[in-house]
Order: sequence, then structure tokens, then C-alpha cells
Amino acid sequence: MTRRDPHRRRASLASRHPCHVTLKVRRDVPSLRSRRLVAELERSFRAACERGRFRLVHYSIQRDHVH
Repeated sequence: MTRRDPHRRRASLASRHPCHVTLKVRRDVPSLRSRRLVAELERSFRAACERGRFRLVHYSIQRDHVH
């Protein structure tokens, strides 16, 4: 697997189109499915949505990544 160039600018996204995002954590991070981490992720999602520039349609929390 090759790493992406972190300095390359991405194309703009239109707000009317959904965007699938995957966030993967390091191997040494505990499972994201623990009760405490699920609660914190959901609190963060809620806060981002309330700010008005973010809309969450669906999410899936896995052991080592979030969609």
C-alpha cells in the first residue's frame, strides 16, 4: 500500500453530494466499540451536526475504524 501525498489539495466537494469517509486508528488504540469510545464518538458527531456545516447520514463503528 502506498501512502497518499498529504500536501496535495483535494477537489472541492459539493454539499449536495454525500461523501464516504473512513477513519482508521493505529494498532495500539483500544477497540472503538467500547462503551466509552462509542459514547464519545456519538457526542462528537452530534456536536459537529449542531454547528451546521456537517450532516451525518449514517455511520458504522468498527473495532479499528469508523465509516
